[in-house]
Amino acid sequence: MKQKSSNDIAKVAYDLWEKGGRQSGKEIENWLVAEKLVMEQIKSECGQSKRHDEIRKIAYGIWEKKGKPIGQDLDNWLEAKRTFRQTMRERRYHGPWMMGHGDSSQVPPNQNDDNKKEEETTRGNA
Repeated sequence: MKQKSSNDIAKVAYDLWEKGGRQSGKEIENWLVAEKLVMEQIKSECGQSKRHDEIRKIAYGIWEKKGKPIGQDLDNWLEAKRTFRQTMRERRYHGPWMMGHGDSSQVPPNQNDDNKKEEETTRGNA
C-alpha cells in the first residue's frame, strides 16, 4: 500500500478548491475535508488488504488440504473467497460469539427465551 502524505492531502484540497470555484477563505475547510477523504481512503485500503490476506490464508489451507496440487490456484482462490464471504455472513447474522462454536450456550440470553420458559411453565400447570 502506498504511503499517504501531506502532499496527497494538498492535492485533494487543491481539487476541492478548484471544484468550489476557487473561493478564497476556504483553505482550512478544504484542507480538513481533504484530510478526512484521504483518511477514509487509507481505512478502505487497509480493510481490502486485510480481507485479501485472510482469503490468501484460507486458499493456502485449501491447497494444503488437497495435497498441494499444481494448477488449481484459481479454484482454490475462488473457494477461499466463498468461504470468507460465508464466514462474514455468519458473523453478521449470528454475531462473533457463534463463530467456531457448535453449541448455542455461547449465544447471549434472549429475552424471548424467558417468555418461552414462562409459557411452558404455565402450560404445565394448566
